[in-house]
Amino acid sequence: MFDVEFGDLKVVLRGHHDLIHDLHWSPDDSYLVSASADGSAKVYDLSLIDKNVPDRLNYTENDKYFFVCQLLHPSFVYSAKFYPDVKQTSTHLIIATACFDQKVRLWTVATDGSSIGQNLSAELEVSIIEKPLKTLGAKHSIYELDQLDDEALELIMRPEKRIEVTHTAQSAVTNPLFKSLQVQIKSVVDGTIFDQLHPNCLVFSDSGRMFVGDSRGQISVWDVQLRYGKLITENYFKITHKELDGD
Repeated sequence: MFDVEFGDLKVVLRGHHDLIHDLHWSPDDSYLVSASADGSAKVYDLSLIDKNVPDRLNYTENDKYFFVCQLLHPSFVYSAKFYPDVKQTSTHLIIATACFDQKVRLWTVATDGSSIGQNLSAELEVSIIEKPLKTLGAKHSIYELDQLDDEALELIMRPEKRIEVTHTAQSAVTNPLFKSLQVQIKSVVDGTIFDQLHPNCLVFSDSGRMFVGDSRGQISVWDVQLRYGKLITENYFKITHKELDGD
């Protein structure tokens, strides 16, 4: 960890045993989550990073000061992001991770110290190969157009704001996902393990909508909410566009 303004090394942490694919700060800049090919995401409490650490380079000892917990996965973890800061999550952090096994997991980490040193279990899992509730070309879909206009982008990033969007795209297939999925499965058999469809990046909008990009150029979208203390996902749909094709 470096102080960017002055270039000073703040601390070295133990980190991971393989490639680190992603790093993300919590909304208040107090926590850091890292995602790695070693099959884990790790959470650090860096609110006291300015505290005098005996040896900033001694990463083994430094973990005692800052390490909170690790989130274990069955395969490579490509991305990890904190849920946007809301009053409902003041006692817990909500973290989303994208794994090579085609699943996105949602985790809750307590900020009262009870999660320190624990190997937590995911509170919720969703898969990018599930059948979406909305299909391209349907009444509510605006993503099959040749170009995403400003109104379309506003509707995607701010779902709570209703916008009238006109389009002429019509779909003759009620659910084109199955047809494309058959081709994808066949390519997995003929190719290598890395040809498997998998999520490789994710991000939240300020309203809590989660966008997950995958190795085939599709974006899976869920609305993530905390209701009565329980995490839920809803309004699952996909975005495909010719300019997004590929990894």
